[in-house]
Amino acid sequence: MLKFIRYGSIALIVVLAVAIGAKTFLSNPQQASRSVAGIKLGMPMTLTSSDGEMVNESSFQGKPQAMHFGFTHCPDICPATLWDMQDWIETLGAELAEEIHFSMISVDPERDTPELLQSYMTAFDPRIKAYTAGVEQTPDVLKSYRIYAKKIPDETDPTVYNVDHTSSVLLLDSQSRMVGTISYMENPEVAVQKLKNLINRD
Repeated sequence: MLKFIRYGSIALIVVLAVAIGAKTFLSNPQQASRSVAGIKLGMPMTLTSSDGEMVNESSFQGKPQAMHFGFTHCPDICPATLWDMQDWIETLGAELAEEIHFSMISVDPERDTPELLQSYMTAFDPRIKAYTAGVEQTPDVLKSYRIYAKKIPDETDPTVYNVDHTSSVLLLDSQSRMVGTISYMENPEVAVQKLKNLINRD
């Protein structure tokens, strides 16, 4: 009996460890990026930009990319990341900044219409473009970029929700292959150097 309990406890610990590891992998883009480095990300898709322009996956090729996945109702991470992007662009200068496609793709297509994205993005550098893939396509787009996103309903009002999501900025080369990430609140000098390395890589 004691032997059965002991093995049962070990099995439970293994299951919990695997579950915790899976959650860490999904929510830790640094760990995920090591697993997909060099792999081409993305999929055949149609996106609508905050300017109302329809684009597809080929629009994201030809230039290196700094790609954030966020949403307009985000209380902290997303606006902070977009302000950081703005600072990186200013530090790089106009010529170098033109070499990178800076973007945000919405993880909240139910609320993030092109019109709302357009209004939201007026607070940031116009060289940062925002896109929505629409309600039906967004889950597949997120999966194709190895992005974690989960709707978290409010406990008192199920019509109100937040979205837990990958916080880092993906760095992709001109062929949409994964190069690395810039972590949320990364040292600005380190972040800018990563962007310069991304440019030089191409």
